Amino acid sequence: MAENGYGWEELFIKWMCRHFQEDYNIETRIVSYHRIYEPQGKHEGGREKALAVICRKVITARKQKSN
Repeated sequence: MAENGYGWEELFIKWMCRHFQEDYNIETRIVSYHRIYEPQGKHEGGREKALAVICRKVITARKQKSN
């Protein structure tokens, strides 16, 4: 069972997708990106996940632009 806000959100999203599939015949997909970015969780040696690399580079570029 969900024990935190994220867990409840995930359950609600799955419930809503099932509702749209059953009631409106709308096919749905859920994509969950877990731990794609953590400021202190950077892996060295090219072992980062692709989305983590993109997030880190975008955030770094935005910080540099604002300085």
